[in-house]
Amino acid sequence: MTNINLHTDSVQFLKTFNERAEKELHGRRLCDLPIKEARSVIGKLLAPNTDEATAVPLPKLNVDISNSIINYEHDNDNIHLSIRIYAPREHDHKLPVMLYFHGGGFAFGDAGLIDFGCQYLAANLPCRVISVDYRKSPDFKFPTAHNDAYLATLYVAEHPEEFKSNGTIFVGGDSAGGNLATS
Repeated sequence: MTNINLHTDSVQFLKTFNERAEKELHGRRLCDLPIKEARSVIGKLLAPNTDEATAVPLPKLNVDISNSIINYEHDNDNIHLSIRIYAPREHDHKLPVMLYFHGGGFAFGDAGLIDFGCQYLAANLPCRVISVDYRKSPDFKFPTAHNDAYLATLYVAEHPEEFKSNGTIFVGGDSAGGNLATS
């Protein structure tokens, strides 16, 4: 095997992740936990700043963050999706909008776990990023998450003024979120 040199930030992340896993799992496997406990543990393993002792040092970015709700009706149900909006402070004019769908195997994850990544995208593309907290399995069956992603995208496209959009919309995501963006 070849020697692999990791960036110091990656080394720190892996060290912190392993310390948190030891503390939170106590030798158990994540896949053996009930879904609610597994979601809580994943949040503690991956969140950038669970406490000062194990905080992952992240740079401060020049991005405003706000929370909102997308409301729509689908199959005679009123749906309310939480979203987090990331807006670069130095761009007050209309910008492209990216809808970002988090990963997590369609069962885990939320806006908090990808918070820094969305801030980074908003600051560096630049664009407004809307992180969509779609409904997850096993609480909601297929194709609920896909419908949420599609309808959230339609909502943003139909309400450009609400999101200070210049009319350009694109989608992205990691892991299961990438699947949602693609579909």
